[in-house]
Amino acid sequence: MSYWSNGYLQTGNPFILNCHKLSFHYLKQNYDEVHLVTDTVGKDFLKDIPYTTVNTDLDSLAPNLNWAMGKLYTYNKAAQAGDTFVHVDYDVFAKQPFPIQKVTSSVLVQSVEMIKPPKRWYDLETFYNQCPNHGLCDRDDRNDIAYNTGIFGGTDFQFIQQYATEAMNLSTDPQNQTGFQAMNQNGNCYFLPTIFCEQYYLHQCAKHHNVQVTPLFDGGDFDQRWFKNQCVSFQYSHLNDIREGHPKDHPKIVELVNINLRKLGVPVSV
Repeated sequence: MSYWSNGYLQTGNPFILNCHKLSFHYLKQNYDEVHLVTDTVGKDFLKDIPYTTVNTDLDSLAPNLNWAMGKLYTYNKAAQAGDTFVHVDYDVFAKQPFPIQKVTSSVLVQSVEMIKPPKRWYDLETFYNQCPNHGLCDRDDRNDIAYNTGIFGGTDFQFIQQYATEAMNLSTDPQNQTGFQAMNQNGNCYFLPTIFCEQYYLHQCAKHHNVQVTPLFDGGDFDQRWFKNQCVSFQYSHLNDIREGHPKDHPKIVELVNINLRKLGVPVSV
């Protein structure tokens, strides 16, 4: 797991803390080790969660419109260690262990996201028109996809390091900042530079290097029926996929998180 205080949230709040708690405790039921990569602010914010180890390497990161920089750094660091790993987002709640055949695949993601007209919510037009450095991106309007990285991991450590490094370089390239600012739309679409550099660019890198990516679930935004059925059977929830247009901290979602913490006997932060 990871937490970067320079991400879009800037200041943590009780709901974010409770999500971290719930995600951690579900993972701990199935795995001996759950590690955290964060910064000094995050270490203090999450101090009550008994991670196996807490690393503050993210102190080294400068602020960036891509608030997944902390995740990309963590992917790189985990791959350098050379052990099979799964990074789990704080708003992913997995009650069951991930299938070993999926975890040991070359690259593991949550699911596939299609990028088809008219819903081009990855804003490919702005990137390709206003960002001079495209990295490995090769636009294909007929087959462009992205990968939801609610979870991410695998065993192709060389590729994972290469992807994470290149995605961070793409995010910090001075030539691209005007384009990313346009994608950000003064904060109204704060997520666009992030999902582009993390999720869309992952597909572009995998395509370029001919690396197979394995989704945990079939279906996705293009087939909600299959996706939701598998999530239910696997007892897996990702707030981005279940909030149905509501903000993550909608009162009903907040209460569900708190109820499940109480069921585990974990104190709810207020």
